[in-house]
Amino acid sequence: MKSFRLRAAVSVVLAALLAMSCEPDLTIRVTTTVDGESGSLRAAVDQANRANAPVRIEVPTGTYELTRCAEDGDNSGGDLDLTTNANVRIEAAGANAVIRQTCPDRVLEAHGSGVVSIVGVTLSGGREESAVDGDGGGIKGGSVVLSRVTLSDNVAARGGGIACSTLTADQIVVTGNRALERGGGVFVTTKAVVQRADVSENVARLGAGLAAGEELVISHSRVADNRASTESWPGTGPDGDEMGGVGIWAPSVVGDALTVAGNRVEMCSHVLPELPKLYGRGAGIRAERVSLVNSTISGNSGPPNCYFENLFAPVAGIGIYAAEVELDHCTVVGNEGGETIEAPRLTSRSSVLIAGSYADVCKSPVVAQGTYNWFDDASCNITGMGNRLAPPSNFLLGPLRDNGGPVPTHAPFLGSPLIDAVPTHSCVITSDARGVTRPQGARLRCDMGAVEVEQPSEIGAANLGIGFSVAPTTVVAGVNATWQLTLHNYGPNPSAPAVWLDVQGVDVQSLTATEDGVCHVQSPVGCTFAVLQPGSSAVITLTASSVWPASTVTVGATLSGPSLQPPFTDDQASSTSVGTADGLLRPAITSRGDVVTVDLLSIDPEKPVVSYQSGLIWPPGPTIIRVTFHAADGVSADSGTIFGNSDYVPGSFPASETPFYSTRFALTFAGEPPALLGELEVHPGLNRLDGPRMIPVYYQPAPSPAD
Repeated sequence: MKSFRLRAAVSVVLAALLAMSCEPDLTIRVTTTVDGESGSLRAAVDQANRANAPVRIEVPTGTYELTRCAEDGDNSGGDLDLTTNANVRIEAAGANAVIRQTCPDRVLEAHGSGVVSIVGVTLSGGREESAVDGDGGGIKGGSVVLSRVTLSDNVAARGGGIACSTLTADQIVVTGNRALERGGGVFVTTKAVVQRADVSENVARLGAGLAAGEELVISHSRVADNRASTESWPGTGPDGDEMGGVGIWAPSVVGDALTVAGNRVEMCSHVLPELPKLYGRGAGIRAERVSLVNSTISGNSGPPNCYFENLFAPVAGIGIYAAEVELDHCTVVGNEGGETIEAPRLTSRSSVLIAGSYADVCKSPVVAQGTYNWFDDASCNITGMGNRLAPPSNFLLGPLRDNGGPVPTHAPFLGSPLIDAVPTHSCVITSDARGVTRPQGARLRCDMGAVEVEQPSEIGAANLGIGFSVAPTTVVAGVNATWQLTLHNYGPNPSAPAVWLDVQGVDVQSLTATEDGVCHVQSPVGCTFAVLQPGSSAVITLTASSVWPASTVTVGATLSGPSLQPPFTDDQASSTSVGTADGLLRPAITSRGDVVTVDLLSIDPEKPVVSYQSGLIWPPGPTIIRVTFHAADGVSADSGTIFGNSDYVPGSFPASETPFYSTRFALTFAGEPPALLGELEVHPGLNRLDGPRMIPVYYQPAPSPAD
């Protein structure tokens, strides 16, 4: 029911506000891109101000650069100033109409009381960073309606993309904007109604994506990859001690088919009294009340390793920080850096909640109630019918990706226990995040989470079998190995099977399948097939390797899918290989600026070599593994280091006394580094090297700060 009310509210408000400016008294057509000339956009704004009646300004295809740089409020220079109290509609008359500010000023400011509607236009380059009135780098106004608008690369103290009192928006893109305080993309002082929006890669301390002073109603939208910046911390304004609500910040958030993903807080909370306070709350959403339907909260994060006693604390409520949270058919998964939800009250129905690494789903204490949810831990203490706990791998939930519809989602794979897990009497939400009708299938039961899986109509009960056709007897550390599995459908009906792999001791490099199988290497590792006909087979090829050799490497395969038929004895298969190493040392290269660090990793778990210098293995011995670095032209090496010392001659290193010990030295170079920095000459020790081996050392560029 709430989903219907939300969609109706969005449509009614949007239609009403668009109608307010759709019948203008005057239409003004822009005829030149030159700022300030007759027929220019600035001249059209002047004409609208004089008319003081509803006006539509038509903007043809082109780039309209604002080049008259002056501080003013009358439209003579700097930004475009609408001073009329009448409604004004600025509408693109073709594709690719761009208004770009070249002055240290915002792009557009509406001083009057009328509704400003902007349709089909891109606004970029605005700069308004004044601490006093620095609102709205792209747009500053009262009541604003946006449709098919892009706001990009704008900066302000508040509301980098737009700052206004009320906002109604449909089909907008808000990206690459920045605010020093709040509202990196959008800052609304009262209420915002938004649908079909993509809000990404914006920066602010609070509400880097969207910030609203009262309520945000948002549907069919993606709010992703925004970040809480430390650039202006500690702040001097009212929010100087806070950071968070990175995706969304508002007292009330009502969302339908909303995906909030990949937003991040970049600094731990300070808790020592002598330090300036900084509180991190909610990388995904921060609010008093949050009500979500068919929504996904995924991959939001805080900084790692924040658990330092009396100094730092992790971000509170990585996914959602609120007083009250209500979820209905939602998927909450993979939020890292603290507890996923911090809320004293939680109501959840038909939802999937999986904690991030080393944390819980809920921050206790919490009063939770609801029905037919799956959790991967008991931290939420939820009461109600049909709630279950299970390890994350049992959910068989796919990665965040385009599964159809307006936003990326996590879709359960066929054979997931989330499918048909909600009984008919509890299927009150009649469609999913993509608009797919609920329920699907003959059982008339709904799926848990934001996605209702569409089951192929032609499939039926089938006897399936899986087995290894190729499996290595040994797996050498650092060398790729290959496994092949053959999947059979013995009939009598077409099937839509899935094969899940449990891989221990190696890292998966690639996974492919014939018969149009779709494979993925994120957990859970596996391949799915839309339809496998009776009597046909599919081949799955796994390639994997490991720098760290294990004594054994195992690969297990399990079949799942709708309507599996006995016998079930061949629905699982397993392969075990012996792990070995072909040498004592391998290089791992990292780079930062003009310094390249080379780690020499001992990868033989059974026969480490010792030296007099270490003295930690009894009996100590004189054996030294000789490693000589042959530098390319313009490259030089410092002394090797081991146990924190640096008194060894370059290129000569005592061998590790334990497996996997890292011996390190640094390379420096002048100018651009060559692709090949040099070669390591490794001589035999107590290992399986046949003789001196030359290992090339290649340069790898340092990742950018955004990575």
